[in-house]
Amino acid sequence: MLDGSAPFKQRDDIKRRVARRIKERSTDAWLTTLDAADVWCAKVLQWPELLGSEGFGALDMLQTVTRGADVSIRTTRSPIRVDGKRSEMSAAAPLIGQDNARLRQEFGL
Repeated sequence: MLDGSAPFKQRDDIKRRVARRIKERSTDAWLTTLDAADVWCAKVLQWPELLGSEGFGALDMLQTVTRGADVSIRTTRSPIRVDGKRSEMSAAAPLIGQDNARLRQEFGL
């Protein structure tokens, strides 16, 4: 009888077995099998494939943020929506330590 900890104790062996089994078939073959079994799944894409995919484009997941007049960064945006809307951010994250002097002054340090 298993005590519930067996999968954790045997995880490395389980991972090796799964990896060997997965290599036996192509991604498309696995997706066909899993889809037929009503398992929600999708191909894991490399960045170029993801960025060029129709679904990624429809999700509108890219944004450009700026820091000052000379820094413009193309990055992903948060997928979180509240009342169906995502917050819009145009400012890039601050530089490390950017506000240290102001915070020291504010807290009297």
